[in-house]
Amino acid sequence: MKPIAAFGEVLIDLLSVDSKHYIANPGGAPANVAAAAALLGVPSFFIGKVGRDAFGASIRRKLTEVGVNTDYLLEASDKRTTLAIVTLAEEGQRDFAFYRKDTADLCMASEEIPLELLDEAGIFHFGSLTLTAEPARTTTLLAAREAGRRGCLVSYDPNLRLNLWDSEQQAKSAILEAMELADLVKINEEELCFLTDTDFNGAPSLTHETRAQYLSSRCGLKALVVTLGAEGCFSVTARGVEKFQGMTVQAVDTTGAGDAFVGALLSRIARELPSPHEWTDWLEAPGNWTLAVKAAVRYSASSTESYGAIDSYVSAPFLSMEEDR
Repeated sequence: MKPIAAFGEVLIDLLSVDSKHYIANPGGAPANVAAAAALLGVPSFFIGKVGRDAFGASIRRKLTEVGVNTDYLLEASDKRTTLAIVTLAEEGQRDFAFYRKDTADLCMASEEIPLELLDEAGIFHFGSLTLTAEPARTTTLLAAREAGRRGCLVSYDPNLRLNLWDSEQQAKSAILEAMELADLVKINEEELCFLTDTDFNGAPSLTHETRAQYLSSRCGLKALVVTLGAEGCFSVTARGVEKFQGMTVQAVDTTGAGDAFVGALLSRIARELPSPHEWTDWLEAPGNWTLAVKAAVRYSASSTESYGAIDSYVSAPFLSMEEDR
């Protein structure tokens, strides 16, 4: 079983439950994915950068605690660790306010990418938030290209946060450019509509399935998963569109639920895929993809029953991910 290497932003989510008290939870989408994978028994590495401050030290401790290898988590002595203020609404939905100007995760340089790890890894996962500024943008694209060139299965989650971009057009262009480097992509329905509205002249009557098939074809994806919150998700692969029901839970915080989904999905793939070169055959074999996505749906749903991202993965009840075939 080859390891999963996750690259990108890592930060502190300052979560307010009552608008008076804040809980500092280590997070950041790619780091969350690495944590979920590690908790599910798959060797995982995180590649990124934090500030040499108390928040950065807290992030390293948490990732190490849950089993993520942090040998490639670098420190910037002259930059601060990114912060995100998370406010919860009804049913655990959340709003983010970022403190991220000239922070550590945005100063990751191309020469700091561990090429030796990309040679070793079976799956490389990344997101779009390190595309918002240089030098991290160039570094992100280089890492994804190198991962694919060196034989990794490349996974991508845009994780759209429009308030971090200079314009919607900049966000769309950069996200789609990166998507073309991926084999497997997870997006939500809001991101799907955002990325396809221009191509269809904003046509409101188009189904999500039609949009997803178009996007998958445009970017040359082997698999695209569109998550629908409590309704579950659907996927587009060479076998067509496949729908997956959601799971009824008592959600209190949806922070990191999408990352739990990705971490669980990649974990299942990493455990079962003999080699990244056999990805297409594995994907088309009866049962493999269906069981992996169903397990990811359950794990993601269960993570919303606790607060925070990584901490909610620790308490999620589907840690073994074992299923009857």
